[in-house]
Amino acid sequence: MQQFLIIALAHFLALLSPGPDFFLVARTSVNAGWRIASGACLGIALANGVFIAMAFTGLSVLQEGSLL
Repeated sequence: MQQFLIIALAHFLALLSPGPDFFLVARTSVNAGWRIASGACLGIALANGVFIAMAFTGLSVLQEGSLL
């Protein structure tokens, strides 16, 4: 349980720091307006969805014991 709490705390602290997505959206909204920045947000969300789907696919392949 102690290891989980340490990892959870580290993950929480990492979430507090702004990443490149934040700076992309902030710069786009200042330079081009909120409508264009909304498109950037949509692109980021879709890319995150693709990465999540790929992670679940890889996990299911590993659980089956197959290499490919």
